[in-house]
Amino acid sequence: MWRFLGLMVVMVIGVSRAGWAQPAGQGTPPGAAGPPVTHLHLSADASVPVVPDLLVADLVVQASSASAATAQDKVNALMAQGLARAKAVTGVDVRAIGYSVQLVQPDEPMAGARPGPHRLEWTAQQTLELRAAAGDQLLELVGALQGQGFAASGIDWQLSPEQERKARDAAMVEALRALRARADAAAAALDLHTDHVEDVQVDTPQVFPVRPMMAAAAAPMVAPPAASKAVQPVSSQVTADVVLRP
Repeated sequence: MWRFLGLMVVMVIGVSRAGWAQPAGQGTPPGAAGPPVTHLHLSADASVPVVPDLLVADLVVQASSASAATAQDKVNALMAQGLARAKAVTGVDVRAIGYSVQLVQPDEPMAGARPGPHRLEWTAQQTLELRAAAGDQLLELVGALQGQGFAASGIDWQLSPEQERKARDAAMVEALRALRARADAAAAALDLHTDHVEDVQVDTPQVFPVRPMMAAAAAPMVAPPAASKAVQPVSSQVTADVVLRP
């Protein structure tokens, strides 16, 4: 069951003398003024807490050499091993992303140090992205890959697209209910009642999960890392023009 977080409502009230829409056959006689109409410009938002269901890990492999080809060859070989190992694990989505090669300038010599030849180095790196719903299984794989020479640059739980869509829909429904309830409360305070709602707009903020950076040096045996689930709020905001009448 959803639990709903903070709710904010902003109201601006304007009154006009526009004619009130009557049912068919009961229109306002020609030349007669309709009853006063009040337009209530209203916005409301709501959020729902959601437990993420998808663990995402980014593992980086990097190599440096005086030769760009040598640095790339080391990265390519290690990435091929990592891809093969990760694809052998059922339920893990695997992608190789973010390939780059850069020329690294040498550090400036310290004051008083004897000058020596400047040695340039090429650094190549690539990221292996892993996604899985089974957290323990993925974390075990991450530990194994760290032992092969990969370094974890980010590990965190996220919402899967389906989970996020359901949460957005739930937040939208709650925001609309809140908007209607506030409109009814405002109408009662003005000795009016809510007739209908016009020009409804829904604005659902995007969810950007925070993925902490986690540095890990390669070692022959690396224990699997830990990643705890943290509840993420998914919000939705609605605005509308609510028509009130006596």
